[in-house]
Amino acid sequence: MSYRCVVVRAYGQQVDRLRAEAYRISHDAKVDWCAERRELGTAFCFESPEARATFCAVCARENLQYQTED
Repeated sequence: MSYRCVVVRAYGQQVDRLRAEAYRISHDAKVDWCAERRELGTAFCFESPEARATFCAVCARENLQYQTED
């Protein structure tokens, strides 16, 4: 299964909150996810494009800079 990632420029407590959101989103969608440190922030990777889109909406709502990767 390939992962679809969202790289977010967030640090500290913001990353902790995003990890909680990623867990909730993946649990609800019944898909796997992971988080990886990257040079430009943290990559949150999901097995489904729908879960990634939901996570992008959370980032937009929180006014966080992000970019997507396949």
